[in-house]
Amino acid sequence: MKTNRYMIVTYMFIFLCVIVAMMLGVQYICSLLFNFSFSTMYGTIFLPIVVIAAFVMLTPLSLLMESLLEHIGLVNQWSALIIHTMQLIAFMFIVERIVSYFALFTFHQAYMEYVYYAIMYGFFFVMAKCGNYVKQIDEQTVT
Repeated sequence: MKTNRYMIVTYMFIFLCVIVAMMLGVQYICSLLFNFSFSTMYGTIFLPIVVIAAFVMLTPLSLLMESLLEHIGLVNQWSALIIHTMQLIAFMFIVERIVSYFALFTFHQAYMEYVYYAIMYGFFFVMAKCGNYVKQIDEQTVT
């Protein structure tokens, strides 16, 4: 079966556009709850791209931590909690550094920035769990 590479790139682009659109929706809901303002006109688009880039940067850390805990023999619910906590801390650090470097937006309360980052991380976490659930149902229907 011949694969069409342009079709794969097109699907990936459409998928990323859908993710950015959903993140813009979450960002709009957060703007209703929190008091922050964007410094640039393009800040609303750059922020979801920064969040996606931060998650791409977290991939090696996640693989390293999972393999390290599996090598030690700590494969249980607590190890998953440790991994997700470390990823959340690293995610907040990466996004905070990138946002402060580009001066995308300013929060009017100091702690709201971290709550906003936690909501964005939680959004991606819920999307990953939904994807795992759909994959599990798919495998059950095939067998």
